[in-house]
Amino acid sequence: MDFTNIVIQAEILTIIGILITMAYFFIKLGLFKTGPKKPKAPKPEKQSKKADK
Repeated sequence: MDFTNIVIQAEILTIIGILITMAYFFIKLGLFKTGPKKPKAPKPEKQSKKADK
């Protein structure tokens, strides 16, 4: 009788986990403005700064 409650809790946890992973990847990609203040493509900018010096 408690099996249905366990399944519902598991589904809720999986949905929350998917949302957290999606948010993590969006922040890593820099799509969220509220995320890290780094530019979307930091590697070429660092190379260009080194080349300018």
